[in-house]
Amino acid sequence: MRFFILTVAGLLGFASPLTGMADPAESDGGLTGLAALDQFVSVATLAPNEEVLGMAGFYGESQPGKWLILSADPATPGMLHESVFVDGAVLAERSFRRLPDQNVPEIRLRREGLLIDSDKAFEVVAMVARSEQRTFQYAHYQLRIREEGNEPIWMVSLLNKAQVPLGTLYVSARTGEIVRRAWIKPASPPKVEVDDSISLR
Repeated sequence: MRFFILTVAGLLGFASPLTGMADPAESDGGLTGLAALDQFVSVATLAPNEEVLGMAGFYGESQPGKWLILSADPATPGMLHESVFVDGAVLAERSFRRLPDQNVPEIRLRREGLLIDSDKAFEVVAMVARSEQRTFQYAHYQLRIREEGNEPIWMVSLLNKAQVPLGTLYVSARTGEIVRRAWIKPASPPKVEVDDSISLR
C-alpha cells in the first residue's frame, strides 16, 4: 500500500512514508477536523513560529479516525512537518524538504477564520449528493487555504463502497456554501447493437 499525507489520488500530489492511509474498516468515529486541530495545537511540540498549513483525513463515514496535519516554521524555509493526530495525541511525525512543483498548502490556516467544521461540511455534501442522486460510502477530507482570495476550503472527495472516486465538492470553511462541484462522470456502458428487424421464416 502506498503511503500518503494530505493527499488521495493526487489531491495534493506528494507522498509520505510516515503513515498509511486509514483502513476503511478502522477509520470512522474520530474527532471532527476543527476539534482535532484545536487539540493538536494545544498538545503538539511546535516551534515558536510554526504554522499549520493544512490537514486531511480519509475514509470518513462520516468522520475519519485520524487526521494528518501539515505545518511549517518560517525560520526553516522549504522544510515541512507532518503529524498523525489520533484521539488527542500525536502518534507519529516527521520533517521533510518540499520538492519542486509539489502542490502543498503554503498559506497559514487562521483558526478565527474557520467557522465550518468537517461534520457540517459532510452534511452539506451529503445533502447535495442526495439531491443529485449520487450514492457514496466514504469521504476524504482536506482543509487548506485557496490561493485565490485566501478563503479556507474543505475539499470533500466522495468514494463508493468499492473505493472508486466519485468526485470532489469544495465547501467554504467560512460560510458552509458549496463553491465548486467536480463530479467524475461515470463510464458510459458499452453500446449493444440490437437488430430490431423482424425475420419471417
